[in-house]
Amino acid sequence: MIDIQVNFTDVLEELKKLDTKIDGLSTQLNNLGTHMSQQDDAVQAFKTAMDTDLANISAGLDNISGDITNLQAQIAALSAGTAGTLSPANQALLDSLKSSADALATKTSTLAAVVPDVPPTPPPPPPPAG
Repeated sequence: MIDIQVNFTDVLEELKKLDTKIDGLSTQLNNLGTHMSQQDDAVQAFKTAMDTDLANISAGLDNISGDITNLQAQIAALSAGTAGTLSPANQALLDSLKSSADALATKTSTLAAVVPDVPPTPPPPPPPAG
């Protein structure tokens, strides 16, 4: 038979140390959860701001594109209505305006192609289990 002597005071002291460490870990876990929640909020706020900016850029591009199309139509109508009646200087000016409008249309199309569409808002994550 083995004789085991246990000093309950020492065991109790060790249990108190473990309890203190567990409390510290619990506090750290709570702090980490709070920090993660704040980060999630910051990321969501950034996404919302980016979505708004992209929507504004897209609307601006639509407006510019419409203005360019309108300008091209006006130039075409002016060209058709004045064929052969403009001085060479005015015809050169009209041709220059048409070239500028065409170049703006190309630049706008290129810019619109690189600006991403506003992505749909994903559903919120499920609540944590607990």
